[in-house]
Amino acid sequence: MKLLIAALILLGSSSLMAKPITLESVIKKEPVVKIMPTFGVMKLKSDYLDYNSTISTGVALDFMLSSRFSVGVNFTFSLFELYEDHFAYSSNEMDLKQYDLGIFTKFFIIPHGVIRPFIATGISYIHNKMNYADDAYAYYDDDYTFGTVAGTVAVGSEVRFSRNIGLIIDGRFTQNFASGLNRRYGDSTNSIYGYVPLAMERIEYDLEDAYSLALNVGLIILF
Repeated sequence: MKLLIAALILLGSSSLMAKPITLESVIKKEPVVKIMPTFGVMKLKSDYLDYNSTISTGVALDFMLSSRFSVGVNFTFSLFELYEDHFAYSSNEMDLKQYDLGIFTKFFIIPHGVIRPFIATGISYIHNKMNYADDAYAYYDDDYTFGTVAGTVAVGSEVRFSRNIGLIIDGRFTQNFASGLNRRYGDSTNSIYGYVPLAMERIEYDLEDAYSLALNVGLIILF
């Protein structure tokens, strides 16, 4: 009898000691920091613009505030090949490079599981840089740069392969609110009218109310 009681006491003590270890191994804290390199395609469109990107790539840094909400910053680089004959009487090729730096917030519709759909919104500052691709136009060899402010809404989903690795896919609609900020042509800041090639001025003007559609896919690295 004494032996049976001692065995029961020993078994109970072992269960109590093992319980915290079991719970700790089951309940793991979700990673709160995500780095997401992405690659995609983008269409830039307005009443007079309709161009597809030749390159669109970026990276985002995301911080989880809770299981449903996150905030973060993102950077995207996009390259467009434009043609002057859209506005003038020639077919000179120009490059438009966009450096997009923004902040965003996400709401996860389903916060747990393998597939986690979300909606997102954000605002960004876009640094635009234009120049002629043909070296024959050496007299227009300077870069024309200006800023654009834009707002973005996005829908997408994260797919978790493991605790630290996943995939993200999203579609984005971005609307420009203002353009022509911080204008600079070559070394001149007072460069609008009289200095900038007409085609570049027209593109800047049309970008003011332009919008873009983008589809992106990327890797998620969680910490």
